[in-house]
Amino acid sequence: MEILDRRFTDLVIQPGRKRNEYSAFCQMVDSAGRGGSVIYICDRGYASYNNFAHVIENGQYFLIRCTDRKTEGILGHSLEGVREMDFHVERILTRSQSRKKMTHPELAESYRHICSEVPLDYLTDDSPEYDISLRVVRVEVTPGSFENLITNLPDHEFDMDDFKELYHLRWCQENAYRDIKYPLCLRKLHSKKYEYIVQEIWARALLHNFCAVITSGVKIEKYGRKYEYQANYSEAIKTCRDFLRIHDEKSTMDVEGLIASNIEAVRPGRTFSRQKRFKIPMSFCYRN
Repeated sequence: MEILDRRFTDLVIQPGRKRNEYSAFCQMVDSAGRGGSVIYICDRGYASYNNFAHVIENGQYFLIRCTDRKTEGILGHSLEGVREMDFHVERILTRSQSRKKMTHPELAESYRHICSEVPLDYLTDDSPEYDISLRVVRVEVTPGSFENLITNLPDHEFDMDDFKELYHLRWCQENAYRDIKYPLCLRKLHSKKYEYIVQEIWARALLHNFCAVITSGVKIEKYGRKYEYQANYSEAIKTCRDFLRIHDEKSTMDVEGLIASNIEAVRPGRTFSRQKRFKIPMSFCYRN
């Protein structure tokens, strides 16, 4: 999705038994085409050499959060005691573990073995090695809390402070998933057939984009308030949905006025501890 415009630009819907977020990400990157100023900002579940390679081969950029364990594997050393870091690594990916088959045995420390079960689409019989250049950044988000970011963004345009702001933008994605799940009622599916489920998901995504376009055009006046205010997106979705339900060609509705009357304060920098919620078991009488 486009974070700044708050719109879904592409969806990859997979059956439950065949779901694979890595392949879905690569499919979306390839369908976006080559070039352009695109930055893919992803959580740590998407940190893989294959995902990095697909973005690089399409001439685009990525900023992906990475766990300490994977970051140490990329770097080749421990992160213990490392508070902040901005380091470039050149790695050679291969399926073989034999030193004799290395094209550059003098760079043995730069080689990373990719087992046969791990997908890497650019390793073939004709190309047994793949060179990849990565930038590993470690930032201190809060005192004593660190995050690792893998990227290919250039040094002369992005520094460590920029990475903190860029990755913080990813929270808009989480808000969009929350909106499409709760205000747009996608928490429960109303169909069992795969084709109807796909239709339902696309319908909710289109309605989300419609609400995003309408809400972006609503001007919120400050009127001497202490905080900057923005439209309450949950209420905006309900307003747009009620507007689309009008079919008598007689009723009118001030959509922008209603959206502007339901606002909430913008309070950047707020943090909350993650709450662990346990799923309540459903009674046997209501299970499908």
